[in-house]
Amino acid sequence: MKSFMKPRYFDTFQFEAVAKRLAEDLGDIQILAYRAARKNTQLKAQHEYSLEMFNIMVFSAVELKYYVHVKTRGQFLVNNLLELNVLLLLFHTSQGKLDLSVDNYADRIFDFWRSLCCWEEEFQALHRDVVHMKTPPLI
Repeated sequence: MKSFMKPRYFDTFQFEAVAKRLAEDLGDIQILAYRAARKNTQLKAQHEYSLEMFNIMVFSAVELKYYVHVKTRGQFLVNNLLELNVLLLLFHTSQGKLDLSVDNYADRIFDFWRSLCCWEEEFQALHRDVVHMKTPPLI
C-alpha cells in the first residue's frame, strides 16, 4: 500500500483503481490468517496495522476526491492535511511502529513539521473563508 505514497503526495488515482481489490485481498488474508494471528503477535500487529492503513487511505482518497478542485484557502489546507495524514504512514513499519530507517527520516519529518507550522498560521487566518467552504456530504 505504501507504493501509492510518493515523497510529496498520495496517488489517489492509482489507489482508487485498485482499492476494491485491495479490500477483497485484506478480507481474504483476515480469513486465512485468523488462527495464526491469534497465536503470533507480530502477525496480528501487521494485519491490524494494514487494515488501519487501508482505512486511512480510503477515507483520505474519498475526501481528497471531494476537494479535488481547490477554490479556497480552507480547501487547500484541508487537502494538505488529508494528504499529510497518509504520507506519515510511510514512517511506520509494517507493524505500525516508527521506522527510523526511512531515508532522510529526520529531514523529512522536519519538512512536514515546518509545513504544519505554516498551515497553522493559515488556519488562524481562515475565519473569513470558513463561510465559503463547502463541507462534504455525510455518508
